[in-house]
Amino acid sequence: MVPVQTNQKIYVQAGAFVYPDLAEKMQKLLDPVGPTRVVEAVIGKRKYFRVQVGPVNSVSQGDKLLDLVIASGYPKARLVVD
Repeated sequence: MVPVQTNQKIYVQAGAFVYPDLAEKMQKLLDPVGPTRVVEAVIGKRKYFRVQVGPVNSVSQGDKLLDLVIASGYPKARLVVD
C-alpha cells in the first residue's frame, strides 16, 4: 500500500463531464453524501469538470465513502488523491 503524503487529500471522484452544468447537477445530487466540489482539469485539449466528494483523512475512510457513493448510484466512482 502506498502511503498518502500529509499534504495530499483523498477524494471520491463520482464522474467527469465536458459540460459544467452536468457536473453541477451531479454535485447537487451528491451533497447529501458529503462535501462535494467540482474541479476543472484539462486533458489534451479538452476541459473536464470532475465531481469529487471529500476529502477524507485515510484510505479506510475513502473506501467507506466510495462504497456510499457507489450505493448512491455511481458505480464508476473511484478514489483519487489530490
